[in-house]
Amino acid sequence: MADAYVDAFAAELTARRGEFLDLIVDVYAKTYTAEEVDALLTFHTSALGRKVRAASAGILAASRQAGTAWGTKYGAAIAAAAMAKLKAMGHNVK
Repeated sequence: MADAYVDAFAAELTARRGEFLDLIVDVYAKTYTAEEVDALLTFHTSALGRKVRAASAGILAASRQAGTAWGTKYGAAIAAAAMAKLKAMGHNVK
């Protein structure tokens, strides 16, 4: 039964794929001109574009880790300095 459900679900998704793509096209059309989309397609099919696509997930993950490490290292000091400035301005903060 589970396989039949998955098959039916996949068939419905496939049948409605065009509707979804139309929505995504509208999202891009609000940001880019047709010429810019053509340039993006050219870029993303180039060697550098393929490298960017392949590296994006790793760069995002490494950036998150770097941001977390930075926040861990400096977050408390930054918050303390901000609180000190507020107190110096006469604000009653705890």
